[in-house]
Amino acid sequence: MEDSTRFEGMVQTQFWHDTWLGGCPLKIYFQRLFQIALNPELDVADAFRDDQWVIQFRRQLVGNLGEDWGILY
Repeated sequence: MEDSTRFEGMVQTQFWHDTWLGGCPLKIYFQRLFQIALNPELDVADAFRDDQWVIQFRRQLVGNLGEDWGILY
């Protein structure tokens, strides 16, 4: 499990748009998830609360979407 304090200072870092994990933005690696993200402008600090990722999507993550989330998570 991640340490929630690790992400507290990332208020100015956007989860999907900025390069903060890996070599390019997550919207490039996980295009299908980005397309259904409820808040594509979400920052990293708000995406991780109470020791878990709290990213909302417009529909359930089944099939390939669920697999993508499993890789990202």
